[in-house]
Amino acid sequence: MEQITILLIVVMPFILGSFMFFFKKRGYLLAGIFISSITTCLVALMFLKMGIQTKHTITGLYGVEVIFDRISSVFLLTSGIVMLLVSIDSVKDEEIDEFRPMIPVLMAAMNASFVSFDFFNVYVTLELVTIVAFILIGARMLVKRLWGGIKYLLVGNTGMLFYLLGVALYYQDTGTFSMSAAKDAPVISLAMMTIGLFIKGGVFLSGLWLPDVHGEASTPISALLSGVVVKTGIYPLLRIIDINPSFGKVITIFGLLSALLGAFLASFERDSKRTLAFSTVSQVGYSLSHPVFGAFYVFAHGMLKSWLFLRVGKLKSRDFTELQSKGVPLKVWISILIPSLALSGIPFLGTHTIKSLMVHQMGGWQRVTFYASGILTAAVFARFVFLPPRKIPLEGKREKIPLFVDVLYFLFLLLLDIILRIFRIDGFEKLSLTLLTIGAGWVIYLILRKTAGPDLRTFENIDHLIGLSIVVLLLLLVFGGVLVW
Repeated sequence: MEQITILLIVVMPFILGSFMFFFKKRGYLLAGIFISSITTCLVALMFLKMGIQTKHTITGLYGVEVIFDRISSVFLLTSGIVMLLVSIDSVKDEEIDEFRPMIPVLMAAMNASFVSFDFFNVYVTLELVTIVAFILIGARMLVKRLWGGIKYLLVGNTGMLFYLLGVALYYQDTGTFSMSAAKDAPVISLAMMTIGLFIKGGVFLSGLWLPDVHGEASTPISALLSGVVVKTGIYPLLRIIDINPSFGKVITIFGLLSALLGAFLASFERDSKRTLAFSTVSQVGYSLSHPVFGAFYVFAHGMLKSWLFLRVGKLKSRDFTELQSKGVPLKVWISILIPSLALSGIPFLGTHTIKSLMVHQMGGWQRVTFYASGILTAAVFARFVFLPPRKIPLEGKREKIPLFVDVLYFLFLLLLDIILRIFRIDGFEKLSLTLLTIGAGWVIYLILRKTAGPDLRTFENIDHLIGLSIVVLLLLLVFGGVLVW
């Protein structure tokens, strides 16, 4: 069973992507992507429906260990659906035609990562994801995109160096690469792996590379990067949180700080795509609050953020000042409005349900930080909500909006909320608190919308990113009890 599953979600997409290099017709290229995406979705739904956990070791006692459970299934479902919807939406985008064969290869690497249950296999798959993503980011060889790709490669490889050192220490102390031994692993090895995953997943100060990379990539690639690629760094973190709750609390602390920092920086950004990228730094922080609920939040965020990147990419300008003065086409505004409200926490679209589940697990300062982040998040997406809609005609193939894709995004989010089956309003207080949080965010937006924020782009330089990551590593060791002040 497990061997067949691996063939379907990893080997088959890789083979299809390889063959697609020899068949340049768009129909063949899209067919390979659709087959890979739909197969991944079906496998994920099968394991979610079965509701079982199964582990399998390939090639002997110390071989590659894989797992199929609720967490891995939700990540696989995110990969399949986001890839499918982005590919349908960009079906007429000639800019990425030459690079479409890389998309099934990227999916194969991500799927392999999402079912991994040993830390060394995670390293191998993440390195493959980095290489393929670098190629996709640098599409068309434009200067800014090439620099964004090189930045992603350098920062990502630095993170993987930290991670690999952590894996070596982990193996030295536990005698295995299996994640099951993380419960008794020394803090220093977990901290080394965690900082590498923070860099890869765009968490806290280690994630300040996202705006340059996600902001400059082509629209479909930005949607994939923010929607699912960064989640390859989040998946192992959720495994550590699940297996080692003690160190998991440390990861959750940095997740909440990331939620606050990303929303704060996004509040002052004037570029729409960079705003979405900073928001991703914030949103991935939320997902580190709980292993299972976090996986479902990864799904919701992947759907919403890919949808937003696809629609913001239809606008003629990225500058909020210009968009406010000239307005945006009504159809595009509606497609931006729904995911913006959902990410702000509006009920019935998935994120409110999951955040409610998460916040009930918190107390004290964590809950305060969570709500403060929620207020800033509402302020961030108020910038999209309050864009003035105009009856401006959409011109050209690239500006046309496939309504079918928007409907699918919306239905998937409604379905997520229904499937959770836990959403209920226990009186007026819970709903009022949600509306109060969103309302406070909108008030902050109206007050500060013309305020120029601090220019912190210097911290996005590669040397500063590496330095900040070392600082975060030291903090991980302090909170983990290895170092003292």
